[in-house]
Amino acid sequence: MNTYLDTVLNGELQELSAAKAGRNNTLFKVAARLYQFCEAGAWSHDEMTDMLAGAASATGLGRDEIRTTLKSAMRKAEGHPAELPSQERGARLVAAPQAPEACEPPAQAWRVAGAAFVLWAISQMTDAARAYLHSRGLTDKTIASAQLGYNPATREASRSRWGLAQDGEYGDRFWLPPGIVIPSHIDGALWKIQIRRDEVRADQDRYKTVTGSANALYGAGSVQPGKPVVLVEGPFDAMAVSQVAGDLCGVVASGTSGARRVRWLGRLAQASEVLVSLDADAPGDHAAEYWTNALPNARRWRPYYADPAQMLQDGQDVRGWVAAGIAKHAPELPEGWRISQHGSRWLLRTPTGAATWHSSYDAALMAAQGVVL
Repeated sequence: MNTYLDTVLNGELQELSAAKAGRNNTLFKVAARLYQFCEAGAWSHDEMTDMLAGAASATGLGRDEIRTTLKSAMRKAEGHPAELPSQERGARLVAAPQAPEACEPPAQAWRVAGAAFVLWAISQMTDAARAYLHSRGLTDKTIASAQLGYNPATREASRSRWGLAQDGEYGDRFWLPPGIVIPSHIDGALWKIQIRRDEVRADQDRYKTVTGSANALYGAGSVQPGKPVVLVEGPFDAMAVSQVAGDLCGVVASGTSGARRVRWLGRLAQASEVLVSLDADAPGDHAAEYWTNALPNARRWRPYYADPAQMLQDGQDVRGWVAAGIAKHAPELPEGWRISQHGSRWLLRTPTGAATWHSSYDAALMAAQGVVL
């Protein structure tokens, strides 16, 4: 282990471990400094995130709070590499790789209480909230399909009613902030609820994961064996791609460091290919490395800018971007065959003039390949 880097790492982690008050603020400061060393190449961002998350968890900070703070710290350090002594440049501290963990859906009590909250939130959707979703390019059909709702004010919830253990500081209480309610259902079960807050402080993430949610891969139910999948960062990105190109591919959202679980890796491994389309920024590029290393069928397919949700909001051709990514490594159409789109259906014509209708371009292409083979 490199002596200089070892000293830096141990000193920063000791400061974090010793924090009594203001633990989250200490985590942010320590993480921002250490991520600057990642920017300089001393560690990978994934290695550092794992080490920081472990140390922060030992201080009593919650998983969601840690994830939010580390993401903010990574953004602060982006483009600001630490200055390394000349003899340390190029040195790299490599942590032992960690096997992905298993994951299960939340307990029945949580799923029942969560489902009731989601249904209530759907009934509370306001004109202003719906107008905001429309401004993001989402249609009423997409809003209904995603079961989006709205929480108009901060709500106090009972941990026991949701099947959760008592909290050492807040007892039986936890809070649901006001904002857009985004449920994640997989194979008919409610796994996770996120709320896009109406207002956030500088140290808060815009998205709040409801206490007790499981580590879900949003949209995992859209993954089909032998079909392409687009992996994006946030649920609005997934909705944007699914709305305009759901017939071309499955669409899932992982967050920058979430959903790294055996269950989701196994499901994604069945896809023909996984286009890793996390945000077009340094954190997105760093997070994409995990998926391209973990999945042999994954490759980076960067959004043209920002993220797919922003592209849709700006009126960009998101469908064309997806189709270009799929076509880059897709098998070629046999000579003399043609595929054309007519509304929501695709027409496949053979060299002899025979024609068949298909629900997607991919289905038509596979049919052509199957006939030739």
